[in-house]
Amino acid sequence: MTRSRPGFTSLAIADQFIGFNSGGDPVYSPVTMLSNRSAAFDYTGGYAVTLGRYLGRDAENRDRFFEFCYWGLNDWQETRAVSGERLTDSTTFAPNEVTFGSLNAGQGSRTLSGIEQVTGAPTTTFSSPVEHSIALKVGGFNRVDRQQVSWESNINNFELNLRFNPRSRRPGRLVLYPEGRWRRECQQGMFWSYLVGVRVMSIDEGFDWRTQGRFELNGAPFSEVSAAYLVTTNNDLVGLQFGSELMHRSCRYSWGARVKAGPYINFASHISRVTTNAAGDPYARVFPDYRISASKDDMAFIGEAGLVGTYKWRPNLILRASYDFMWVAGLAVAPEQITYATDPPDFIKVKGLGVYQGLSLGFEWLW
Repeated sequence: MTRSRPGFTSLAIADQFIGFNSGGDPVYSPVTMLSNRSAAFDYTGGYAVTLGRYLGRDAENRDRFFEFCYWGLNDWQETRAVSGERLTDSTTFAPNEVTFGSLNAGQGSRTLSGIEQVTGAPTTTFSSPVEHSIALKVGGFNRVDRQQVSWESNINNFELNLRFNPRSRRPGRLVLYPEGRWRRECQQGMFWSYLVGVRVMSIDEGFDWRTQGRFELNGAPFSEVSAAYLVTTNNDLVGLQFGSELMHRSCRYSWGARVKAGPYINFASHISRVTTNAAGDPYARVFPDYRISASKDDMAFIGEAGLVGTYKWRPNLILRASYDFMWVAGLAVAPEQITYATDPPDFIKVKGLGVYQGLSLGFEWLW
């Protein structure tokens, strides 16, 4: 499976020259170099198993099964980094020259279209509105040479279902085969099956945002700075699910579609830890160092849809393939917990959306 990206938040920005104003002064605007969406996931493998027990036929001529399903162990990990240019300030500490990295933290633009010059007085947030980069007050996250993000996510799913599979509306004919055995011919056609059950899903994530930079004074090494923003989230979803499958059956092949959906309660929790090592930044006045945590029980939704195909290799062995989509709404997504406040209250955002899709290959063994 693969997993969708989080909601966009700009992390690393750099001032880009866009021209001169009417007074002949250069004008710069912030452009995003790295965001919480930069570490996008690729496909990763997982495992699945379903154990079923036949319970007999009901009054409506349906076969009933009790199922335990597990799938998971999908573990996504991705890292992205960006390096900036070197800038020299010969005005603030004249006659000395201070050289530092061009990357800052804050809200930038995704494209060059529609950028306006950023003006205003510095404030004690990661992304201060300023005319140029050296006025930002927060150390460790500004004036750095390199920024890196790492995102990790894993998922595990458990289900207990009661499934109803329809039988043929008329009995198949008994046919004598050349080897001397009588067999009942298969009945072709479209068949609906249904399920109802309980589902538990666990989605755990971690997001690391780290920076590194160095300062030089008159061309000689002066100091090194760094910072880290570490986020972990846990989502435990519990609820009911209802599903249906429409299959066209033939003697050896079958194909069709399936859907599942249901309401859930998400028992979500979140921890963020911010540390800075930026005492050697001569421009910095604020050095964030805090830990926040929060939990919340909120409503969530899980929906699935997929296309399925099977091939009967033997009377008791069926090969199966499917391509599935899954939507999980009401998640605490780790990259979406980033805040630029230097002393934030305990909080958690549980309005995230995870969209999963992927190919499944497997077999059914009946005994």
